[in-house]
Amino acid sequence: MVKYKLLHYLSLSGMFMTIYGVLYFVQNYSIGLLPIFDQVLFGVFPLNFIVFSVTSLLIINKFVVISSPYEEEFSS
Repeated sequence: MVKYKLLHYLSLSGMFMTIYGVLYFVQNYSIGLLPIFDQVLFGVFPLNFIVFSVTSLLIINKFVVISSPYEEEFSS
């Protein structure tokens, strides 16, 4: 049971990080090349980091269902 629980959460977090990374990469190399995204906000964070992170999270939350092949073993 503990093995499946660990595998379940590793699968979910890995899938989330992969989808987040791909979305961030696509945004960064498409609209991120515009000069407006070179501005720095809040002293440390560039504008593109803030905008692309928020939009990636919103897209994942709205359109993506993250599942794991270990859900059946974990739920039973």
